[in-house]
Amino acid sequence: MATSTIKPKCGTTAQWQASGRILEVNEWGVEVTESGAYILRIGDGEHLFHDLPAVIDVPTFDALVQQVQEQYNEVIAFRNNMTEATNAANSAAAGARSAADAANAGAAACENIAAGINSMADDTTATVYSIGIDNGIIYLEEV
Repeated sequence: MATSTIKPKCGTTAQWQASGRILEVNEWGVEVTESGAYILRIGDGEHLFHDLPAVIDVPTFDALVQQVQEQYNEVIAFRNNMTEATNAANSAAAGARSAADAANAGAAACENIAAGINSMADDTTATVYSIGIDNGIIYLEEV
């Protein structure tokens, strides 16, 4: 496998300003600032080193990292909120199912309540009669 080594020109901010150097097309130059940060610029064959745009510098890179971190945190917060909302909705749905089951059981228990209220059993024969009123006349009907 063939390998290559890229060896950019390197100098301090003061050295680059004093040099008046124009980098060749696609030639790389690295500036070392007084704070020790590195700034990469790529030559175009026409402009002085300091007139070239920085490809990446530490403050720009740090700002990008910060922005990505903030967006990531927002996504995580959104995901957590959605998880909580989903759990709350599932809990509410389970409660609603439980309430519906209880209501259905209550309705089933009340299904024949009118017949139960209007009925009585003969103590001697244990025959159950339903009591009703029809046109003002009270009647007993064997159930």
